Amino acid sequence: MISFLLSIAAVLVHVNKDGVDFKLETENDVVDYSKSILLTATMTAPESQKVEMPDLRQRARGFISAEDYEEEPIVENGKTIRVVNWKLQPAPGSAEYKIAPFSVCSAVAGPVYFKPPELPHEHDGDYEYVPKKALPPFGWKLVGWVSVFLAACASLVLGLWKL
Repeated sequence: MISFLLSIAAVLVHVNKDGVDFKLETENDVVDYSKSILLTATMTAPESQKVEMPDLRQRARGFISAEDYEEEPIVENGKTIRVVNWKLQPAPGSAEYKIAPFSVCSAVAGPVYFKPPELPHEHDGDYEYVPKKALPPFGWKLVGWVSVFLAACASLVLGLWKL
């Protein structure tokens, strides 16, 4: 299950400098107002090197909130692996959705852009569905024909009455 989830993740940023490897991944880089965007920042550094994870809270643009939680660091093979998960809630109607450039080990990473949601089709002010008319229109043309018919019937009845 975990390998399946990792296979659908999209790498947004990958920085490798001075023995430090930083990756920023997401499951979906298209904004959907009904869902939060979940980011995973993974940093692998030598155990002897003290490296700070970038704080993306002030870098998120077009999002209502940015929350994070850091997992416990893992030390293996002389390297420290730190993982921080971010949850970004999109703000409807923003001009752009991005994470502004940030610093990782004296290297500039980003900006990271997210694709805006697809807008629904344009409205021209007309009905989306125009039903077919089952009955003829009751307009002035129909009133004119009915009045001609009634006048013809009245003159016929009047003509027969006088005979």
